[in-house]
Amino acid sequence: MTHSDSPSGAPNANLAGEADSAKASAQLCQACGLCCSGALFAYVEVKPGDKEGLVGTPVCPYRTAQKKRVFDLPCPALEGTRCGIYASRPQTCRTYLCGLTRGVLNGTLAFDDAGAQVAALKERGAWLAANIPPGMAALLERGAATPGTLAPTAARQTLAAWQEPPAAAENLHASATSPGIAVLLTRLHSLFEKKQAAGALIEADEAYITAAFGYAKAADRHFGKTPLLRLYGELAQRL
Repeated sequence: MTHSDSPSGAPNANLAGEADSAKASAQLCQACGLCCSGALFAYVEVKPGDKEGLVGTPVCPYRTAQKKRVFDLPCPALEGTRCGIYASRPQTCRTYLCGLTRGVLNGTLAFDDAGAQVAALKERGAWLAANIPPGMAALLERGAATPGTLAPTAARQTLAAWQEPPAAAENLHASATSPGIAVLLTRLHSLFEKKQAAGALIEADEAYITAAFGYAKAADRHFGKTPLLRLYGELAQRL
């Protein structure tokens, strides 16, 4: 392509630079995996047109009480930080673009800066996994009969999945059969809310709420909107 053939007369060097930002955004996405790991969201909604493409994959959607077809996160097709069914991934996954990826893609954010934000959120998540306040596991189990809380076995699985050594939790996703941190923080929120209303929060609870709120803020600012910001924001406002 000559200079005169370039779109709007753009030089070839500039075109190569534009392509570089697209490649960098793809590299960032493949090295992150947070949107698939349960670190941000609890589930993915499956559209009618996705059904055929998921046949023969590890992903097994089910219907919720609200008649939505979903599958839980961490995604069973997640391989490390990469999608193992990329060519047949659901529409929700195809159209999702986190704030960091968008910034690298449009050239307003450097790849290294975006990578630092990914690492920072993973570090925050690892802290939350390793520092669940004393007694919260027991509260999860005792609240199992209450609608909207985890059953005892699920509670133990969730906590066990996240209370691994730091090296094992480095990628910030649990096994495909255990809930991710978004679910864990949501369940813990309901318990913190009850303790707060009863005036029973201890210092460790308040420190955890503050850290979880920081996690939610970082997720909202750099990745995408999740319910965690409102949930932990309300708790933090009342501390």
